[in-house]
Amino acid sequence: MNQKIKVAFLLLVIIPVTAAIPKMSIDVFIFHTETCPACSQMMEFLNEALQDYPTLVIYKFDIRDEENKKLYDLFKEVHQLDVEGYPIPMVFIGKDSFAGYTATNLKLIDKKLEKCLREGCTITLTQDRETVVIIDPTPTPELFIAEFLLPFFVLAGVFCCLNPFNSEVVSRLKTRRSFLFFSAYFITSLLLCFALVNVISILDSVIFLRVPLVVIAVLLGFLSVISVKKKILKVPQSFKNAMDQLAADQSGFNLFSLGIGACIISLVYTFGIYLLVVYRMLFFTFADRLQNLLIFNVSLLVVLILLYAVKSERKGLFSLIVGGGSIVLGIVFWMVW
Repeated sequence: MNQKIKVAFLLLVIIPVTAAIPKMSIDVFIFHTETCPACSQMMEFLNEALQDYPTLVIYKFDIRDEENKKLYDLFKEVHQLDVEGYPIPMVFIGKDSFAGYTATNLKLIDKKLEKCLREGCTITLTQDRETVVIIDPTPTPELFIAEFLLPFFVLAGVFCCLNPFNSEVVSRLKTRRSFLFFSAYFITSLLLCFALVNVISILDSVIFLRVPLVVIAVLLGFLSVISVKKKILKVPQSFKNAMDQLAADQSGFNLFSLGIGACIISLVYTFGIYLLVVYRMLFFTFADRLQNLLIFNVSLLVVLILLYAVKSERKGLFSLIVGGGSIVLGIVFWMVW
């Protein structure tokens, strides 16, 4: 920790009765910008919470101000947050932080405020903004819904793999060098996820994306299901011809290229699922983001290899699976997060 920054971080089990800090006070610090839709939603939620928590005091800091950015950096250091830049909205209550406007965070914040109302949670800044004193005897709130993360990412990988285009492509692999195809597919999918994280992170600062992404996932799911009878979602013939040429050669380079192309083209069916997976990890640290992206992509790869072993070309069934999966994941995302 930088020695030039004086930080007093007090976690008290029992708060002594003092005149300086009211026992029941709840201090909430929120970092935002005026142009951030998710920030406006979070601000509205906190303002409504004032009715239930009358001792709540909200301190707002627009990160477009350089001094507020320095304060944000201080809070990140005190709370030991491993995040890059200045993700918003970011809410600090006592020793806990809540990044992003999600259903999970709203429930966690409500739990935190309920505890703070009985025991008090205060954050005090010195005039020079170089010292922050936190008094918070309450436990960090937890929700059991966090346990849904692992199965969510695993199921997302499974549904992404089981799409009509993948089933068609893997049925044509007939060489021991097929591992090049799987390697290229895995690498492309992983890089795609990281690229989408950056894009969505930028867009989410301008537009509140949670609702639109759920709509996209559910809509693509319905179109895929309908495509079982009427081909609404389908890969353009020119793309299919290009993939056929690569599959016909079976050379190492062509197999690797086929893996890249298959991953990208299959987005016709799986784009909604990718968006949900990436958006769920938007406020994760890099280490947690990498871990969960690997879970998602390894699940996808394992099922892809099994699909290769079975060599089934039942396109209607796979349209139904990936479509139904996209709808289910969209609904779960909406209800849980």
